[in-house]
Amino acid sequence: MLKKTGLSLAIAATISLTACGGGASSGSPSAADNNTDSNQTTTVSGRAADGYLAQARVFIDLNGNGALDSDEPRTDTDGSGFFTLETPSVDAALIVEAIQNLTVDLDTNQPVPNAFTLRAPIVADNAEQFVSPITTMVLNEMDDGQSLEQAKQTVADRLGTTLDPMDDFLAAKESTDQSVADNAERLHRIAQVTARIAAQVESQTTQSDLDALGLTKAELIELINQQIETLLPALLIDIDGSLADGTFDPDLVVENGDYEVTPPTTENPGPIDPPEEFPELDQRIANATADSPFLDWSTGSPQGNGEGSANYLKFESATNGQFIYDGIQQEVLFGSEDSATVSSREFFPRLDSTGITTEIGFISSDNSNVFLYQNGEFTGETVEDNLIGFREVGSVKGNFSGFEPSEKGTEVSSAYNSKITTEAVYETIDLSGISIRNTLMQFYPELAGTLANETDPAVFSEGSTAYLREEVFGNDIFMVDWRGGLGFSGCDSSYSYLELQSCNTVYGAGTDGNIDNPLPATTLDDLLYPTSTPSDQLYGTIGFENNGTDYYMALYGSTAEGSGEIRIWKAGVSGPNGEIPSPVATGTWELFERPFTHLKMNMPDGFYFRAFQKERGDLDYNSYPFLTEFRDFVRAGRFAQVGTNVTEFFRRDSSAPLLNNQARDEVLAKLNEWRLLTGHPGWEDTGQPIK
Repeated sequence: MLKKTGLSLAIAATISLTACGGGASSGSPSAADNNTDSNQTTTVSGRAADGYLAQARVFIDLNGNGALDSDEPRTDTDGSGFFTLETPSVDAALIVEAIQNLTVDLDTNQPVPNAFTLRAPIVADNAEQFVSPITTMVLNEMDDGQSLEQAKQTVADRLGTTLDPMDDFLAAKESTDQSVADNAERLHRIAQVTARIAAQVESQTTQSDLDALGLTKAELIELINQQIETLLPALLIDIDGSLADGTFDPDLVVENGDYEVTPPTTENPGPIDPPEEFPELDQRIANATADSPFLDWSTGSPQGNGEGSANYLKFESATNGQFIYDGIQQEVLFGSEDSATVSSREFFPRLDSTGITTEIGFISSDNSNVFLYQNGEFTGETVEDNLIGFREVGSVKGNFSGFEPSEKGTEVSSAYNSKITTEAVYETIDLSGISIRNTLMQFYPELAGTLANETDPAVFSEGSTAYLREEVFGNDIFMVDWRGGLGFSGCDSSYSYLELQSCNTVYGAGTDGNIDNPLPATTLDDLLYPTSTPSDQLYGTIGFENNGTDYYMALYGSTAEGSGEIRIWKAGVSGPNGEIPSPVATGTWELFERPFTHLKMNMPDGFYFRAFQKERGDLDYNSYPFLTEFRDFVRAGRFAQVGTNVTEFFRRDSSAPLLNNQARDEVLAKLNEWRLLTGHPGWEDTGQPIK
């Protein structure tokens, strides 16, 4: 089941995670900072919408507190949601307040039952401003220091849209370009649902609550939107599943989803201290130096660092306020002049003999069978199943991926007999003498709320180090792989169908004549269903997991047509009479003949199958899942274009700092001492990982 994070995190509980400070919001300068002539004004005209909002209050937030003050320009929207007013500063935020039982939502032609607030930056070049729940997200990113263009790109990527988040999506629904109209309809539904979620919190929060918590109205809106961001993966799945439904009801989406909200009050969760700041750690980060964990430059030229290590950690909530983690250890096995051999091993927490404290449990060696396309053919080998397994790391000899070559701190690596190359830039942070608790709060926000009241003064010892890293592929990668199973040489037609299920085979329209006995597809056309095939006549489908939920999909069309449709259903869900319901989402596939014949799978927004769908107009990077005929069967693979972020490609958080072994051990020892770790459910009582 897809786990949906509720807003019952109680907005105020996140204050300790957000360095929003007091007074004016960073995205909305105060009047004193604007340096404008008070006698000069600019006309600001536009429209406000969730649906268009009539009789809503509009004002310019000159002091950044999110509330209407007596000296701030204000007006009301007309019966169509339009407004015009004069402002002495275009650097302030534009605010629209939907007033309970007064403002009319023109989607329903009814007064809004709950008040809510929308924000937008004023775009000087726009003849008409647009204020919506989507522009509120943009301004939230600007409050965190992004430029307007950066914020728009961040929001567009997060929502999976090609439209400008600042544009009027209601007007765009009338476009003659069907893809634009469809995208606009999707944004409209996102806006409708997120506005209702925000209204649940805002309408129950009084000014007395804000005063008691030391919050401005602007900070409340920012916190609400930060929490809505955590809900977006679940929301987008629900909304995308509704797109085929012409009678969309946003209230039902909110009611049926796990989107319950709790307003901040002094009783729940209690008065919150001002956000913590960690100036000493911030200074260490600012002073980070270019250096690699795997190469030692102390002699002036690179030598393999025999003690080099870098650990990735990701923490997740477990039970009783405790956490589990997912870890990847990269460690130098041996070093030589100019290079080092680095291994990657996956690890999780497992309970030790006490049953209370955890220890590091390294996943026992399991093989992956990896085939990479190079020089006109797929060739492969059996490797340990990890991020990139074993790799050779050396200093930069060229600039093949867009990085400026910079000697120390920049390195290249190769794996699978140089079929995969990567380039990485590292910066080293000295953690010695820095508070372990503060570092955990800043590096791992998921721990911050739990550690807010921890008073242990423990600091890192000499030699503890963290690394910031950006690593990208140095060449195009086409990979077909499977884990364990029958080994590198097996998985062909001589094996039984049961055995083949562990060999990355996929199922579609092929059977042995019995529709209850689907066979692995042997050709691409064998996989594809005719477009008119009813959903209750699908013999075989492709199962996959996405964000903790099981799905299955079927592909429609034929290779002769060159493209077709992907339909996706949630596993275990049926209609009231046992029938297969409508798909929750749809995508497309395209037939590519180069560099080999394969189906490129354009998965719908929010769905992951083998590879993240990344396509940017500026061609920064591109990755996608594909299907191809290989060794007697159709198998799934993944493509990554040169420049694709390696960590993101393997579903890791590229922003998370890495820790050397010493810092990792000190962190985990303290978390055990604070009784915040528990055993990972993927381990058996015997202490062995569950395969």
